[in-house]
Amino acid sequence: EGFQLHVNVGIGISQYPIDGENAETLMNNCRVALRYQRDQFGNTISYYSRTIDEKHVKSIQLANDIHHALLEKQLFVHYQPRVDIQTGKIHGAEALVRWEHPDWGLVDPGEFLPYAEEVGLIVPISEWVLEQACFQNKYWQEKGYSPIVISVNISPKHLIRRNFVDTVKKVLEQTNLDSIWLELELTEDIPIKGSEHVFKAVEQLKKLGISVALDDFGNGFLTFNDMKMLNFDTLKIDRTFAKNLCNDPLNATILNSLIQLGEGLQRKVVVEGIETKSDLQCLMNMGKADVQGYVFSRPVKAEEFENFLKTGNFKIKGIQCSNRKTNENRRKFFRIDLPYPLKSKVSLNSQNGVYKKKTFTEVLVDDIGPGGLKFLSTMKLPIRSDLILSFDLNLSDRNEKLVGKIVRAEELENGVTAYGVEFILSEPERDVLISVLNRLSTEIKGGQFEKMNVVKDNIVRFLLNQDRSL
Repeated sequence: EGFQLHVNVGIGISQYPIDGENAETLMNNCRVALRYQRDQFGNTISYYSRTIDEKHVKSIQLANDIHHALLEKQLFVHYQPRVDIQTGKIHGAEALVRWEHPDWGLVDPGEFLPYAEEVGLIVPISEWVLEQACFQNKYWQEKGYSPIVISVNISPKHLIRRNFVDTVKKVLEQTNLDSIWLELELTEDIPIKGSEHVFKAVEQLKKLGISVALDDFGNGFLTFNDMKMLNFDTLKIDRTFAKNLCNDPLNATILNSLIQLGEGLQRKVVVEGIETKSDLQCLMNMGKADVQGYVFSRPVKAEEFENFLKTGNFKIKGIQCSNRKTNENRRKFFRIDLPYPLKSKVSLNSQNGVYKKKTFTEVLVDDIGPGGLKFLSTMKLPIRSDLILSFDLNLSDRNEKLVGKIVRAEELENGVTAYGVEFILSEPERDVLISVLNRLSTEIKGGQFEKMNVVKDNIVRFLLNQDRSL
């Protein structure tokens, strides 16, 4: 009472026996007429006509045939690699559903998934893709390939179902896939307002060890507060910002800002839609990110993707990594690969030129040289020139305090990241360090290194027990 409701009505009409001689044919033709009318004129009345042009015949046929696609095994999954632009290493893959229609051939999801949503099939299709992707990832692991994260898109309608988290748990149990190798992608049109269930579902997924990614970042309606509440692990930047980077300063500026935002939030960043070498080269100068795009590979069948896993990384001719200068500088100095990781205290020395109150956590140093070191940690730290770390470690019975900045990072297994640090030293300080490292090298050859403060086993457990913040 007191409110006006505005209702739109669309009616599709088919007539017996002109448009069909049984109920099924007549109902199908009613839907044809209704869909055609909606596409053309909005919600009004439309009579079925055999003269509807072929363009609409395809969409109508897809809408009718989607009911049979899953039952008749016409759906299958393609996989597109996610690649570290600095190393070429394959970090993961996105599972993308395809439909091999008997009349129209290969149909992209953008064409048929809206119909699946409309007729209530999006949830069973989404569950089927999840099962297939998890089975496939476990199969690759059992064949001995380096483990990767598999990403699966989740429909908003699927996410808001009360049993959604239980469904995901059941799939992981059936496939015997460890949860750390699964990532679920949500788009920015997820129903946030007034839906505590969404926040609870995301929280439960993360407690299970499953990563949650925000897909099409930058092209939706989520507020920063929503992002803070949902606490995504990965930001997948929308492909609209990855076009013509070398010639479109506005696109390049927006993309660079989104990457820096992701790094500042200590989130993984994936840039979708990179298709050319020139765009890839421009992207390499913006920071650390993974790339998912045609420049590396289109989505391919599982058998073809397995060939990528055999090599483990991509190499593109004519592309030079943005850290080339850093690599050249590193080669000026020798490195000592330590027999066992060496314990070291690390603290945040300064950020943005402001000195911080020192709080320590322990990390493991894997190698060291006059130019820098590599350490292992479960902390997620950004690569920023203004982020200065201080290391306190014992070398050859000498307590060394070394200062440096992170110049590279590589994610390893079980949440561990290997960070490369470039020391900030004067030449006299470096000369002293070289002398200490020469003695250390002699002690390693003499078998004395094992007596130092090292970790010989359960490295991951040691790191997980450390404070993950500075």
